[in-house]
Amino acid sequence: MPVVTLSKANSVTRDNEINTAVPSGSYPSGNPISVGRATSITYRELLFFDLGLIPNDAIINSASLKLRKSGGSAVAYPIGVHKVTSPWTNAVTWNTQPSFNDTPDASPSIGGNANTDYTIDIKALVQAWVSGEANNGMLLKFTDETISFDRFHSFYSFEDGTVVFQPTLTIDYTIPTTGKKQVEYVGAGTPAYTSGSTTATAPVPTGASVGDLVVAHFAVSTTAAVTLPSGWTLAKSTVNGVWQYVIAYKKIASGDGAYTFRAPTALNWNMFTYAFRNVANVLSPNSAAFSGVSSVKAPSTSVTASKTAFVLMTMNDGNNNATPPLSYNELADAIVSAAYGSEVSMRYMHNLLSQANTDMQTNIGFNCNGVTNVFALEPITNNPPTLTLTSPADNQTL
Repeated sequence: MPVVTLSKANSVTRDNEINTAVPSGSYPSGNPISVGRATSITYRELLFFDLGLIPNDAIINSASLKLRKSGGSAVAYPIGVHKVTSPWTNAVTWNTQPSFNDTPDASPSIGGNANTDYTIDIKALVQAWVSGEANNGMLLKFTDETISFDRFHSFYSFEDGTVVFQPTLTIDYTIPTTGKKQVEYVGAGTPAYTSGSTTATAPVPTGASVGDLVVAHFAVSTTAAVTLPSGWTLAKSTVNGVWQYVIAYKKIASGDGAYTFRAPTALNWNMFTYAFRNVANVLSPNSAAFSGVSSVKAPSTSVTASKTAFVLMTMNDGNNNATPPLSYNELADAIVSAAYGSEVSMRYMHNLLSQANTDMQTNIGFNCNGVTNVFALEPITNNPPTLTLTSPADNQTL
């Protein structure tokens, strides 16, 4: 049962206060953010966590929203946590606030002194999101906003300088053993550098088995086409200077061993392989070359299939590791021959169908050259079999 804590440090987040005192004013992620009533002003909070680190259709065992109180009334009063049903941005105001469900998913009673942590159970809400409902975040408001007395609570926001004060969402989940609907990362092969050869060998990644998708990610010192082994599909080939960066893939078949790639002349090869499980199709491969930069963005990419996993593969010609974008799980970050680095990260899309280039920025650390790639993996939907018995319905032998 993996446990992931989503925070500003690892996922895309945002929060806003909206209030009736300035109905056209925008208060993006300030400190503090208030909920409740004060001097006839009504305050609400909008809060969002991206769920790219949580697999599609996972079973949510628990989901706990943690807020730290910064001030306000010490008298307890119930706050409703409502599912937001339309999109919003950091420019949101009281007058432009999104729609939300009238019935709250949780309504804890919150009071007490400043610097008190409150944990709110929003398991049902998170389960709905990972099962495919649009994640537009949540709205916090008093369950009764008609009260005549002053009572409000303020909470620290994502912008507070003290990290432990910021909101977090801790999710305990399980991948179903049957009826899987998510792509899974299996592992990596040992990185290999081959010098001055017409061939290079790509090993089967550790832990991979028949039916898994193996992806070769390599740089070769030629602009001429290389010959792929039998059964392989070229996803993308991108030239940058005298080097060619290639992404290719195949489903592992019975009897497969190491795979041999060929070139017309003796070349230098930097080879990496990775394996993924429960993959139906590879969608929308895209790439962008870069030179003399330390931060790179994969091209904006869209798909038509829902519940895919987006994969980023970035290779650079430096002896340095990389940092993936927010909401992306780093799967591997390897260096071969103290020269070439390959960084792979993945995020689950749930109901999303696209990623802008600003969503896919990988930071390498210092200026270098290379290529960044993006593609989507569509999962196999493994539904449990159903059987209807008729004529007669009972006492049949299968």
